[in-house]
Amino acid sequence: MKKPILSLLAGILSIGFAEVQIGSEAPDFELSNVKGEKVSLKSFAGKVTVLEWNNPGCPFVKKFYATGKMQTLQGKVAKQGGVWLSINSSANGKQGSMEAKEAQSLLKKLKFSGTEYLFDRDGKVGKIYGAKTTPHIY
Repeated sequence: MKKPILSLLAGILSIGFAEVQIGSEAPDFELSNVKGEKVSLKSFAGKVTVLEWNNPGCPFVKKFYATGKMQTLQGKVAKQGGVWLSINSSANGKQGSMEAKEAQSLLKKLKFSGTEYLFDRDGKVGKIYGAKTTPHIY
């Protein structure tokens, strides 16, 4: 099933430079979640799916989560039957990089309401989607 691409950042439409064109089919990917399980985009076929690039060290990410605004958006998506996938593309040793246990603890503290928190340590998925800043939401 084709999934249209729409890029939203804090409610403002933004068009980035990516291999993916707005309105085109979303490229599938498979990433590990905080439990070490593999999660693929295609497993959510037929559902509205939000992709949020997340770097917990980013001041803007911190602000949106500290105020509860991101969790509110996640809850709204879930109530409408949608899926929220937060993707951390931080490379090992770089700002925002975390081990799974650290991420689990942080997500609990933040009252994360998304469907999955995924790791893209080599940044391949982020590059395909043109995610260069955080939060960047498609």
